[in-house]
Amino acid sequence: MLRRLMVGRCGAPAVSVAVGAGIAASSLSRSTHSQQSTPAPSLAISATSHLPGSKLKISSGEISTHVISKLGKASVDGAKVSVSYNADLSAGARSCGWRLLREAALSTNGGIDDLVPVGELQRGLYLLEFDFSGVDEAARKVYRKEAEGVYVPLNSTGFFLAPRSSITLKIEDPDSLNHLVLSVGDKELTARPGVRAH
Repeated sequence: MLRRLMVGRCGAPAVSVAVGAGIAASSLSRSTHSQQSTPAPSLAISATSHLPGSKLKISSGEISTHVISKLGKASVDGAKVSVSYNADLSAGARSCGWRLLREAALSTNGGIDDLVPVGELQRGLYLLEFDFSGVDEAARKVYRKEAEGVYVPLNSTGFFLAPRSSITLKIEDPDSLNHLVLSVGDKELTARPGVRAH
């Protein structure tokens, strides 16, 4: 069975490489067509050959999440969550090397149990981007009743963060169980590790 790996650098085209049983790609390099131009950096792929009889170490870790909204379950029900991965533990949100792994939606209870399923967790950074447009809409509907019976909106500009906001998790142990709990309100976002019933 062949598997395609896409390898590239920020701003450079990706190189597609086939890796299969008994095949190990040690390095690839891009050459320039003109000796006048600056040579492109060498791109390296390291792949281990897993022949029959060899044992693969599969991680037992995972990432799950739960979003608790003080504005009601409807404000986060079905909200999209995307997960991107970067192997560089010192990467920033706009650094090179991020790749999208998955997009999922929060359940009616505000959770996703298999955001990064068991066996797929690796050492590195995981950027979780949450679509809080439902929270933004709900925040605009929070009013205060004045003494004269007039209702005044408390959040005329909505949720204080961007509708799509992200949190980056650092994973050093691929066997760790990571449950990210977010609590959101009209003017609040808190994040903490939690425990999911496994």
